[in-house]
Amino acid sequence: MAVSLLESPHLARLYLPPPDSHAILWSDGSAECDAAIDAFITGAAERGDMVMVVLPRSELATLRERLRLRGTDLDALVDGGHLFRTVTEDVMPRRPEDVERSPQDMAAIAEFARISGKNGLSVLSRIGSLFFDRGDQAMASLVERTGQAHRSGVRTLCLYNAKNLKSDRFSDAVSLTRTHTDAITAVGGGRFFVETAKKAPQEILVS
Repeated sequence: MAVSLLESPHLARLYLPPPDSHAILWSDGSAECDAAIDAFITGAAERGDMVMVVLPRSELATLRERLRLRGTDLDALVDGGHLFRTVTEDVMPRRPEDVERSPQDMAAIAEFARISGKNGLSVLSRIGSLFFDRGDQAMASLVERTGQAHRSGVRTLCLYNAKNLKSDRFSDAVSLTRTHTDAITAVGGGRFFVETAKKAPQEILVS
């Protein structure tokens, strides 16, 4: 049974996340995970946020097509001034010092959103997860801890790849997950484990 956007607890939380939320989505690449990403983007645009999408060039192209098939046109959101896209190839930090400067960069982007008449800033990012994919736990952790510590005024969804997660990285994955306010983990079969800071996890069937 399909579940509508606001009937599913994890989609509702992504569609209307609390201010200053810093969530992580462990995606298995399923249609249900696309629905979660769609909820985050469309919810942000509908409440008047500027949406910033930061993905590798190839992933940005495939996400654009997958969301188009769902009825969400990223190009139209760009043309309407609701969204801008940045490729990680252009903005990936190279050194810890680059990460430590990122709060100033985000503050400048949030200010740009404000003077553009937007109500806030929502960010979908793969920066931390790319470091994790490369086995650079130190940089991934620094990215996420910095984002958590300086999340004021920004709603963030960090997109991580769960499909290739090996057992020897589980403890690293748990450590990164704990640097977020919310965690949504696809476990297959349309099921997600959903956890909010200081609350017990729930298993949710969405299809």
